[in-house]
Amino acid sequence: MLTVPRGAVDAQGGRRFVFGGLAQCAGGRQGHIAKREIRVGIADAANYEVLSGLQEGEMVALPGDVD
Repeated sequence: MLTVPRGAVDAQGGRRFVFGGLAQCAGGRQGHIAKREIRVGIADAANYEVLSGLQEGEMVALPGDVD
């Protein structure tokens, strides 16, 4: 199951987004970050299950005020 921290998810008009796409590239460099719509499933107090919109191995950004 692919999950992301709740703090990384932004909700707007019933849709959910993350700033992500930071997949590891060749040579250890990071890819580009972009606002991505995701579809979520079940959730707990700390995480959302990601049903679509991200692939395993991609990273998401957290706001600076989130642990």
